[in-house]
Amino acid sequence: MKTQILSLFLILTIVLQSNAQTAESGTELKKSPFQFSIFIPPIGTNGMYFYNTINDFSFNTFIGAGAATNFCELNGFMGFDRYYADGLQASGFASVVGFGADAQEYSSEGVQLSGFLNANGNSYSGVQMAGFANVNNRFQGLQVSGFLNANRNAAKAMMYAGFLNVNNIVDKTVELAGFANVSFKGASIAQLSGFGNVAQDVKGIQGSGFFNVARDIQGVQGAGFINVARKVRGVQASGFINICDSIDGIPVGVISIVLKNGYRNFEVSTSEWSPVQLTYRMGVEKFYNIYSLSKLDGTWDRYALGFGFGHNRQIFKKTDLNIELVNHREIVVQPDVFRIFHERENNLSQLKIGIRRNLFSNIWLNVGPTLNMSWAYQLNGFALQGEDLQPYLWKVEPKTYTNYPRWNSRFWVGFHAGISIY
Repeated sequence: MKTQILSLFLILTIVLQSNAQTAESGTELKKSPFQFSIFIPPIGTNGMYFYNTINDFSFNTFIGAGAATNFCELNGFMGFDRYYADGLQASGFASVVGFGADAQEYSSEGVQLSGFLNANGNSYSGVQMAGFANVNNRFQGLQVSGFLNANRNAAKAMMYAGFLNVNNIVDKTVELAGFANVSFKGASIAQLSGFGNVAQDVKGIQGSGFFNVARDIQGVQGAGFINVARKVRGVQASGFINICDSIDGIPVGVISIVLKNGYRNFEVSTSEWSPVQLTYRMGVEKFYNIYSLSKLDGTWDRYALGFGFGHNRQIFKKTDLNIELVNHREIVVQPDVFRIFHERENNLSQLKIGIRRNLFSNIWLNVGPTLNMSWAYQLNGFALQGEDLQPYLWKVEPKTYTNYPRWNSRFWVGFHAGISIY
């Protein structure tokens, strides 16, 4: 704690002295090929003029301070240059550059290393590595930190952080973070994080383990849970939900909500295995999600839930062709129980081909053939024999397997016909 208080006091003293000295008329910067300090300035070879001297090489046992460094600066604890630092600047705790009154006229380049923090008040180009954070006014190059990279402006930069990258403006930038990336503007950019990404404009890739948020994106937006964007041009893919205002491309997820140019369709249909089937389609016509609830033959406690994907294309005026892949799974609904399966697991996978014809207004007739594959698996503890071994859902003779007595399956060609509202 004493060391931290002393460090902060020294930094404040140096900044005040630098600003005061810079304000004096007739001040000239000195140059020195070599500088060495024992503990803190002014206990060193530059004496009281340390804040007004540009050093080619500077070595400091604890804290080093100067006007600038041309080639190499090594500090046991902290290094401070009020104008610029070129070459190598390495400190055990922190390296600070470019916070003098007129430091914006200068820029730094090279390699900046510290155990805790690298901070620059002007422009820095090169490589920054810190155990905790890198903070810059403008940056171009490579940043690596254990916790945070924060930049007001970054161009053609690569940033890696164990926790977070934050930028005001980025350009042709690759950002990798263990937790999140936040960019208020962006051009050609790749944002990758373990949790989330936030950006205004993205041309490239925005990928995270949980969420992505962007205003406009051209490229790929991929998240483990949710993607949110205003305008998407490309692919929007998530493990659960995609939300956008409009899209020129395809959304891929369990739920895809497209507000302006989306595809939404509700249908009531029938087939050889289900007297009544309710289907909702949502996404875009190129690629949409399918959700269905089917009543099965027999008692009123057996239904099937379906999920799949489809593609719709206009082939003639008022006539469309749709191709869909859907999997249906039996559920049991009783007053005291809601189960995905009963004595067995029952499934039906379908390839559906439909011809949609507009009847009037938003009412369409949809009919076509289906290619069906059903399979059932008898659960342990249920000794079912004879007809009970057939899949509950489908009135067909099953194919049984000698080596797998609990399994049976069936292939057949069927039909579907329905009325949809679009």
